[in-house]
Amino acid sequence: MSAVDRVTPSSPDRPAASRSPFVRLRELLGDSQPGMPAISLAVGEPQHAVPSFVGPVLAAHIEEFGRYPMNKGLDAFCSAAADWLGRRFPMPRPLDPNSEVLILSGSREGLFTGAMAAERWVTGRTGRPAILMPNPFYGPLRTAPIVLLYLNPGLSQRDLSEAETEEGRQFYWRQRQGNEPLRSQINLKKKSWWVSRTKRFGVDPEYLRHKLAVLELCAYHSKTFSDGSLLPKLPSSRVAINWATSHLFARARSQERVVICLRSAKRWGLTIGSHEGWLFAPKVTRGGYMFKSENENAVEAAKVALRAAGES
Repeated sequence: MSAVDRVTPSSPDRPAASRSPFVRLRELLGDSQPGMPAISLAVGEPQHAVPSFVGPVLAAHIEEFGRYPMNKGLDAFCSAAADWLGRRFPMPRPLDPNSEVLILSGSREGLFTGAMAAERWVTGRTGRPAILMPNPFYGPLRTAPIVLLYLNPGLSQRDLSEAETEEGRQFYWRQRQGNEPLRSQINLKKKSWWVSRTKRFGVDPEYLRHKLAVLELCAYHSKTFSDGSLLPKLPSSRVAINWATSHLFARARSQERVVICLRSAKRWGLTIGSHEGWLFAPKVTRGGYMFKSENENAVEAAKVALRAAGES
């Protein structure tokens, strides 16, 4: 059985952006028969026989498979890798195989160590080196009784200024753990954007910041968002919509949590103007404000959830 045959089709009512491209391709092909023997492209499945010399070598060293190899690698291999890189790419100087070649068992470790090296050693650029991390949500998403769905975080001068401070970076780090409340509004001259969007809930923002979370479809800050075709290609977007459709929406329909979509309902797989249980997709402005005629049910559900959270 090939890898294509083993793919289990996902539910047809899931949004297209959250479904496997292999499943969608299989559905498009349907029962069409290939003109030649099919070649499976699923997850890089090998299609050729193992070379004859591999089996005896593995058998001769089978006792060594009980431990991980050292990152340093064999001297001969490191030298060969450094020589090949010098032939393949126009290096300004030869690589040192002892200090500039790292042997990896997989790509994840390489991506991590590459980012660390870039932060410490990249030169020739103005400004401070930075590593960009997605920010798919903020607020206590694990426990918040109310979750607002948006398209992506905005980008203000306050965001840029806070990112330059150690306190700001620590706050963003805690936010990614899923338990950190929204930012306190005490002594802020300009209140955070979510305060005006939730004013009709009728509670003090200092209380609400512990009970409210925001989930973003696109995890990256920007002043404007125009290229929606990128969303299905972003792993963070696929994770957000998969988690929302498979977990969060079910809890909202059973009235365990209030979920209000304030931007891009269609991209979240919702119908504008609909609601099921405590899952709402009201008509909104581009800024994410609900029209008064559309928000009564959502506001009432939020008040009920907040009262219940205060009593628990």
